[in-house]
Amino acid sequence: MSERPAVVSLAMYALPETEWAPGALWRRIATDMRRQGLREVALPKDVDGVHDMAALIPNRTIVFGQTCGFPFTHSLAGRLQLLGTPIYDAPGCRGPLYRSLVVVRAESSLRTLGDLRGHVVAVNSWDSQSGWNALAALVAPLALRGNFFSSARISGSHVQSLAAVRAGHADVAAIDCVTFALLHKHRRAAVTGLRVIAETEAAPALPFVTDADTQPEVVSALKRALLGALADPALAEARSELLLNWIEDLPPAAYDVIPEMASRAIPPPPLRPGG
Repeated sequence: MSERPAVVSLAMYALPETEWAPGALWRRIATDMRRQGLREVALPKDVDGVHDMAALIPNRTIVFGQTCGFPFTHSLAGRLQLLGTPIYDAPGCRGPLYRSLVVVRAESSLRTLGDLRGHVVAVNSWDSQSGWNALAALVAPLALRGNFFSSARISGSHVQSLAAVRAGHADVAAIDCVTFALLHKHRRAAVTGLRVIAETEAAPALPFVTDADTQPEVVSALKRALLGALADPALAEARSELLLNWIEDLPPAAYDVIPEMASRAIPPPPLRPGG
């Protein structure tokens, strides 16, 4: 491992309602790794709340984390190792694949993808697979000279994108189906008053990763410990809270579908004034 301070980052699906669950999973993983004899490896006591892994990597060693597939295949390419792809119990997921739900206000007249032309889209971040890349590839065949949406509001999170649509500050947003299901389970009001009009193409779910410098024996230990945590009856409630069923050992090349989508995607529309 690098001499950079070690960190565990499991904030991609963080909600206040479930903030205890990732920590419970990690503590079980860390305990298992120590039992495997890896006592000299720096194992943080708890998880970090930062979800922007790009901000962590220059100064920290990612012992264990989860990141969006778009940075994994773009800005973070070559800087992380894939440990496994999670399988979630959420509508829109199929095995280790997930997709985005295209949502509008329930009372909106928007019914089809074509109806979205010329409207305002809420986007959590331009480097989000679920919030932008998948949607941009989905509507590309309907674009006119690369133009489709009139403008965009950058929300900063899927939760805020949903709030923008509900409040009428945006007309549409693409939401990670796992996030949507978590909110439906834990914070129903956040998805009330919305309607799903389409789903995007599927891609591998948000990968569990470790630093590119993590030694092979540590990678193997992490994988064994993760499988142990996902099979431990004592963590059934934590897994249920996170809708996390299991992991699949996909090859890194499985994520190539994400840059392939990016090659077809429309360019970002102009930002709406004030957002």
